[in-house]
Formats: sequence, structure tokens, C-alpha cells
Amino acid sequence: MKLQHYARQHPRATVAVAVAVVLVVLYLNRPMVSATLSSKLGLYPTHERNHFTSFFAVVEKMGYVVNVTSTWRPSIAGEPAIHSLWRAIDVNLLHVTTGKVYTKSTSKAEWLATGIPQLARSMNMRWGGDFTTPYVYKGTTYAGYDPIHFDLGYPA
Repeated sequence: MKLQHYARQHPRATVAVAVAVVLVVLYLNRPMVSATLSSKLGLYPTHERNHFTSFFAVVEKMGYVVNVTSTWRPSIAGEPAIHSLWRAIDVNLLHVTTGKVYTKSTSKAEWLATGIPQLARSMNMRWGGDFTTPYVYKGTTYAGYDPIHFDLGYPA
């Protein structure tokens, strides 16, 4: 009863305390990733960093260690590449329990069995394992399949 009386007498203080409690709860429930991954994602602009952090927090909770193999890289021949826009990341994954490593040479079926491509799609991300168009990088032509690649798509 004393708390209700205080709240009526000091509405601004009550609101300030309520806001502080909400902020603490949000802070404690924010997506968390390993320190190593966090340092790599720290280079990204805020929006992209938050999106990738949310995604990889779930991936790590699924029992994977995320090894970043490529983040930002320059455009080639002046053409804006998704990596040069800080909207893509390439990773290898290690399943902690089985020791299985998921790399570029891992089959599409094996990647799909992890549930990670489906997670990426559910978070409005593109998975390079769905790519079918060949691409050229540093003078070498690669098949479209690029399962280590996750991106946010080109900005509108």
C-alpha cells in the first residue's frame, strides 16, 4: 500500500523507475554471441551488426562455433559488391557435439540438415547455398553455390 501511495505522490519518479527496469530487462535479454564473434561483428554498422548478432546468437545456441572467414572486402572493378556494403559475412561452422565442420565444400543437404539456412531465411537473410548463378572473384569463376555466405540483401 505504501508503494501505491508513493507512486501517486511521485508519478515522474515512478515512471523513471519503470523505464529503468524495462531498460535493464532489455539489456539482460539482448542477443549475446561469443567474444571472438562479437569483435568481428563490431566492425559492422549498427543495423547490420544487430541483425547478424541476433542471427549468430541463435546459431551458437544451436551448438555451433562460428568462425568468420570474410567480412568487408572491396568492390572489384567498381561494381558494388554486397561484402563492400557491410551486408554480408562468410563463415565456417563447427558443431560442438559432433565435431563436424561445415565449409564451402559441405553439401547442400548437410547444410540444410543443420537448420541454419532455414533460420537465415526466417530472419529475412539470404543464404549463399541457394545461389545458382556463377560469379567471378579476383579473376576466378565460381559456381553459384556458396553455403558459407549469409547476407542481408542489397539495400532498397
